[in-house]
Amino acid sequence: MGILIERRSRWLVFWALVTTVVPTQACSECNASGSTAAKAPIVVADGESTGTLYESAPWDGDWLFFPPGTVYRFEHGLGTEHIVVQAYVAFERRPFEGDPPPGAAQSAGDLSLLEAVTADTFDLRNNTCAELYLRAVAIAPGVTLSEGGAGGAR
Repeated sequence: MGILIERRSRWLVFWALVTTVVPTQACSECNASGSTAAKAPIVVADGESTGTLYESAPWDGDWLFFPPGTVYRFEHGLGTEHIVVQAYVAFERRPFEGDPPPGAAQSAGDLSLLEAVTADTFDLRNNTCAELYLRAVAIAPGVTLSEGGAGGAR
């Protein structure tokens, strides 16, 4: 019984090292704290702006490859810096294809660090050591609500 526990302990230590130390060491873009070095932004000019909405890609389209340290500068075309930016990340270029589909999640923290916002552009940086795919959305609050509020209640 003691030999079995010792083997399991070694195996757990090995996997702990492989899953925590090796990815950090293998990622040349990462520094000791796990964040990434700054890079010049890559301009994304082929997103779609419709009214008060900008999308870098449709839900079922090809999302942008977002490796560690990458900074994308999205030309949103909304004409104002008063926008709400939302990023979505996935591990697949088309996260809603397949059976079952791998899916996506709203991004938070260093997965898509918002670095700049202007009337014409916004910048998102992958400040992690993870290789991701990115979909970015910006909304300009130009919609007028009814007298009763968002739901129209009076």
